[in-house]
Amino acid sequence: MEIFKTAESIQSAATHHPNAELRHLLSARIESLSDLLDEFPLSGLMHVIVMETGDTAQSLEAALSLPIFTNGLGLDMSDPAFVPSWEICEAHAHWYEITFVLSSDGFGVVVYVPKPCTDATLLTLCERFAETPVTTAPAMEKPHAT
Repeated sequence: MEIFKTAESIQSAATHHPNAELRHLLSARIESLSDLLDEFPLSGLMHVIVMETGDTAQSLEAALSLPIFTNGLGLDMSDPAFVPSWEICEAHAHWYEITFVLSSDGFGVVVYVPKPCTDATLLTLCERFAETPVTTAPAMEKPHAT
């Protein structure tokens, strides 16, 4: 498991991580926060966890200090009414991108889970709740006046 907590380490991962898709996802996440970076350091807005082969959901829960398979209502993932404690899980080509907002000021941890994940239970949870990322459609050209 790779954990990036400083602005420098997050930026470095976004430009130098060996996985090209992960570099792109990290760069896009940083860009999505660009309006806030004048007021707050990147490390004050988010930390990043990248799961690796062999990592378990239990090791992720320990890194987050947050349960993943139960929620604030005491429901576990086997309950049909279960809703995960994350804000969103997005499915990308080779990664799940899970965002946990941990405080009222918006600070969060973004977790990247590779597909396929070696932890079958975590993979099942991601597959069950993942959303397709929203992309911005290209602007339509205005018709020319004739």
